[in-house]
Amino acid sequence: MMMRRCSLPLARCSRRKKTLSSPIAWVEDEPGNLRFDRALDIDGVTEASFILFGRAVATLPDRHVVLGLRWTDARGRRGHFDRLDWKPMDTHNNKGLGPPEFRHVVVEGTHHHRLADNAALAMGLVQAMLQNLPVALPVEPEPGWHDFLAEAARRWCIHDLVN
Repeated sequence: MMMRRCSLPLARCSRRKKTLSSPIAWVEDEPGNLRFDRALDIDGVTEASFILFGRAVATLPDRHVVLGLRWTDARGRRGHFDRLDWKPMDTHNNKGLGPPEFRHVVVEGTHHHRLADNAALAMGLVQAMLQNLPVALPVEPEPGWHDFLAEAARRWCIHDLVN
């Protein structure tokens, strides 16, 4: 399969239908920490700069899983630009940022750090990426694992994520 860096703007690239470039295989990178990184295919071409990543703790099989999308620019700088946290150990506070109804709300449970919400901040998306995507909205109702994967697949247009 051909590999390239995505030449589309990030927002457009994120809305396109995608497939995994290869099956997901979680690996233990440090004792107890599981992770994977997979390039995504768009229109039959593997986008080397567009990565789906996952992070989990082996001893917590029913919580604290992170799935996200990461972008690497032409200079090799990378950052997470959209992330879903499933049943995290900690709450999230938007610290007065984001949509008015969520600015000072403590978000408990599964939540989504969306590209659109973080790109809309006055600081801009690059700064928001450097600050680990400070705005998140709750995913309701609280999903089980299979529903969480289905929701990630739907939101990110990666339909083979659920298989």
